[in-house]
Amino acid sequence: MKKSIIASVFLIGIIGCASTPIQLPEKSQVINVPKQTRSQIYQKSLHWMTYIAGKTAIDYRDPVIGKVIGKAKIYLGSHLTHSINVIEIVTIDCFNEESKITVIPLGCMVGFVRGELNYPCSHAIIGDYVNELGNIADKLIADYTEYITNNQAPAWDGK
Repeated sequence: MKKSIIASVFLIGIIGCASTPIQLPEKSQVINVPKQTRSQIYQKSLHWMTYIAGKTAIDYRDPVIGKVIGKAKIYLGSHLTHSINVIEIVTIDCFNEESKITVIPLGCMVGFVRGELNYPCSHAIIGDYVNELGNIADKLIADYTEYITNNQAPAWDGK
């Protein structure tokens, strides 16, 4: 009995260490958009947010102050019988001739045949996809910058 208790504590410790959540920093960038008003930047930002790769829910939008907040579900890949997605909060603040995008990692979502579950992003949950987590915010910011400055977003509209 004593050995099984010690083995259980040891096993729980190993599993706990293997599933330690990864802390990803929020990333933000200010983008200069010459000759564009707050309203124009807001409309383009809203349009971009609607078509982010993956599924996006716009949680808040205010054209008066020029702010859009959305939650993006971005597909990372699949492993055996489930799909792996990452959830990011994307905030866009619009000003005259300037826009600020902030990407905040929220967690991971693992999809199964009968539904999806939210998990903290950890190596035990998402395996080797953990190496791609840091690049997702950079890709979103680069995609937004390309769209807002050149009116092109190769990730979704084929331009």
